[in-house]
Amino acid sequence: MRFSALFTAGLTSLIPAFALSEPADGTYEIYLESDDVARMNQWGPFPSSLEEVPSFLQAVLDEADSSTGIRALKGKTNGNVRKMRSCDNENDRQLVYLDFPYRPTFETCFLRPGIFDSFAYSDEDKQTIANRLRSDFNAFSVDFVLEKPDSGCEYSTLTFAPPEGFFNIGVGADCTTGGRGTIRLGSAEHIDFRNRNRADNAWVDVNFLTWLTQFYSHKIDIFYLVTGFDPSVPVEEALHEASINVASNIAGHELGHILGLRHHNSLGSQGKNNGFITAVVQDGIVQLYPANQEGTENFLHLMTSEWFGSDISHRTDQDQYFSERSAIKLLLGNKGNGLTYTETEAKKAGGHIGGNKGLELGQLTVPNTIIEGQFAGKQLATSVVVVEGATIDISEEVDQYRFHFEKGQFINAEVISFWSTFDEMDMVITGLSIYREAADGSLERLLTSYQEFEGFDPIVFDLEIQEEGEYIFEVFAQKFICDHGDCFNVEEIGAGFFNTGKYDLFVYSVDRALGPA
Repeated sequence: MRFSALFTAGLTSLIPAFALSEPADGTYEIYLESDDVARMNQWGPFPSSLEEVPSFLQAVLDEADSSTGIRALKGKTNGNVRKMRSCDNENDRQLVYLDFPYRPTFETCFLRPGIFDSFAYSDEDKQTIANRLRSDFNAFSVDFVLEKPDSGCEYSTLTFAPPEGFFNIGVGADCTTGGRGTIRLGSAEHIDFRNRNRADNAWVDVNFLTWLTQFYSHKIDIFYLVTGFDPSVPVEEALHEASINVASNIAGHELGHILGLRHHNSLGSQGKNNGFITAVVQDGIVQLYPANQEGTENFLHLMTSEWFGSDISHRTDQDQYFSERSAIKLLLGNKGNGLTYTETEAKKAGGHIGGNKGLELGQLTVPNTIIEGQFAGKQLATSVVVVEGATIDISEEVDQYRFHFEKGQFINAEVISFWSTFDEMDMVITGLSIYREAADGSLERLLTSYQEFEGFDPIVFDLEIQEEGEYIFEVFAQKFICDHGDCFNVEEIGAGFFNTGKYDLFVYSVDRALGPA
């Protein structure tokens, strides 16, 4: 699943004769696009079926082949993307410039070509958005400015408009034939775990809401249906409030990506009852299921996505905030240096089955980001470790990491490579297995995760430790990508290009279940 239906409305009388053919029931579905990271989109839509995997991987390989020497450099560079000095701000904090370019109109081919009035941000609106973002990110050492910084220093830019010439409302629409396409509210350049790149960018666009009030000016109930506002609220007032909310929430979401967050980091509090959605590893694939409770906090989280059933009304009528999972990952971006191992250090501490005590997770007190619910105002203590810049040098390699866990802990883990900001194209498609070591030294496999639902990197959600003891994590090159028993051999594309490369291993634990959320 790549898209979620935003709404369906009877539009027969609004569609000119040259537009796309109408469905039998006279309705059109408008979709909100959930693939909102440029790095993920540059090779085309992420595969939604096994049949689409070879062409997607071939597109990645074609880019590697077209870049001078990039395949020859694979695995031989150091991943350090910082090139400029830090901007002169307090304590080397990440600086973000909020850019509101003046574009009075925008063009779209969505349903029919047209030029429409853009949403106009007042100076007060800009300050409101900046203050909301400061509230969301201050605890994670991020500063926001409305004036462009010195061009000689590193900073990220959040632009409140799509790139020039980008047809954002009706992505992929062709103005010569009309078209429908999809809606994209924003996009980030990368998913930058640990914030290695201090100068990557993102953009936000709220003009879909203004388009609704103009294209459907004689059927304004559609605007209220989409945004969830009460029709008794005057349309100008509702449009302004919805636009500021969407601008603030999507800005936080896209900035979250360039600071390393994924959509699955929006899931509810750690433990058995982790919010409205729970994730289960089944046959190596992460499957999503409704949790056995009525918690809906997930939809209040900034990193929530259409993957989880969220729709635009969750962005329009509230000021969203970060989940506990997101807060842990954000804090690592600037305070996690004492919690990391190099690959050599990690293997020395816990890379061999036997007497070594293993990798030690460091304590991390996480700022509370929860605005409402039973955990609002409380501290979250977690234990975290990152193995940074590890490599798989040959396809047969298996990297082992050893941990000691207590009964009742909940363990979360990610192998981060395919969407990382390591040296371009130095990704590896991996699997992750977790074993418990028995008293006689034998290993009992608890699970294997081959990939998550929107990428090739494996994740583990809320593994509950049933017995105190030693646990072994194995990271290995994934030879096959499978779906319901049918498999594709990764080595058929690029002679093993995807079986070697760099990765980070991110593991954290909480001592008890925090849910329900």
